[in-house]
Order: sequence, then C-alpha cells, then structure tokens
Amino acid sequence: MKTREHEENYNSTDELKREKTDIELEIKELKAKSRMGKLGKTIMAFAFLGLVAIGVMVTWHLINPTSDETKIDVTVLKEELVKIQEVSTAKYTYTDMQTFKNTRKLPLINVSVPLTTKMVRIKYSGEVKAFFDMKKCEIKNSKNKITVKLPKIQLSHSMDDKIVEEHNNIFNPISMDEQSKLVKSLKTIMEDRAIKKGLMDEARDNSKKMIKGILLPAVSDGKEIKVFQSKKALSEDKKTEKKISKKAKEIKKNLNSLDESDD
Repeated sequence: MKTREHEENYNSTDELKREKTDIELEIKELKAKSRMGKLGKTIMAFAFLGLVAIGVMVTWHLINPTSDETKIDVTVLKEELVKIQEVSTAKYTYTDMQTFKNTRKLPLINVSVPLTTKMVRIKYSGEVKAFFDMKKCEIKNSKNKITVKLPKIQLSHSMDDKIVEEHNNIFNPISMDEQSKLVKSLKTIMEDRAIKKGLMDEARDNSKKMIKGILLPAVSDGKEIKVFQSKKALSEDKKTEKKISKKAKEIKKNLNSLDESDD
C-alpha cells in the first residue's frame, strides 16, 4: 500500500512534467511568432526602400532637370541614406531558456556544502541588431564613380526575460543582484552567438545592396557605385567581435549550468 508521502511525491513529479510541457509549448509559440514578425518586418523594409528610392529619383530630377547633367548633390544623397538607417540592418532574433545552479563551497578546499544548492530557470527572447550610423558615412562623387565609405558597425540589443522556476536556499539565497548579472550574462552570450552566425557580415551585405538600390536612380548610365568600409572601420569591428567573444567565454566558465541549444 502506498503511503501518503509516496502519493505526494508522485503528484509533485506529475506536476513538474506538466509544467515542463507547458514551458516547451510556450517556447514553440514564441519562436513561431518571432518567425512571422521577421517576415512582416522584411516586407515593410522593402516597401520603405521603394518609397525612399522614389524620393531620390524625384529629388534628383528637381535639382538636375537635364539628363546630361553629371553633377550630383552629395548632401541630398546622404540625407536619403540617413532615412534608411533603421532598415539597412541585420537582425538576429531568439527565444531560449537557461538554467543557473550554484552550491556553496568550503573556503580553500573548494568542496561543495550539502543542501546548499540554489537554482533559477529563465525563459527569454530578444533581438540583436547590427547597423551603420549613416550620418557618419562619407560620400564622394567623381566623373565615373560614386563612393560611399561606411563607418564601423553599431550593435543594439533588446531582451525580455521571465523566471519560470526558482529554488531558493536558506543557506545560499538567490539575490536580486545575482539575477541581474545572470540576465546581463545571457545578453552577452546571445550577442556572441549572433556574431558567430554572421550577423555583422549580413549587415554589410544588406547595407551595400540597399545603398546601391537607393543611389542607382540618381546616376547616369555606366557610372559605378562603390560601397565599402575603410580598413580602420573593419579593424574596429574585429575588436568588437573579439571583445564580446572573450567576455562570453569568461561568463560561460563562471556559470555552473548553461544550455547552449540553438534557436
């Protein structure tokens, strides 16, 4: 015959299984919404680019009424490029869940103290964006070519987090400061993951294509449009990548448990 304690343990296990299933379903729903949102943003981005291209054409014809005119107002073109700043980007969206565990250690001998384990499970989703500050780009116009020199890449990151499970310990309590540091750590790890998946390279490719598409209506036949980053800007991008990668590695070493599953 089952004792009352056995029945309570069985009910507790069954409840944990249901909670795990609910969490997995929520994550699947968030990923589905993320994919749909990305498709909608892409459609809006191309629609916006079409409007900007039309604006460039109209502006170009107003300031250059004759088709034989080769002089292009660089200031006007730069103003048009600034308008696409939020569009000429690459974005990495994610939905994930991570677990953090910690057990007190005896000083000097680094031995775990029994019954002092604490645990926090966090579900989070967010977006890492890479873009160029078009106000800092340099445009030059010559007889046969228009060159656009891009600055270093900028990164922005927004994340929503939620604690879905927490096991505190009277001998090793979870502090708000620890939770805050954990969230910051996860943001760094996701930025490193986004960069390793090619976020910055994608930002370069997208920006070059979009800028050429915007400037093309304003140039005469056969005139070349060159979009590139200077060696200095590329070097600064590499420094940013290395800095984030190094920080992410240090964070992973300090976390006792961290799920590395991809989106």
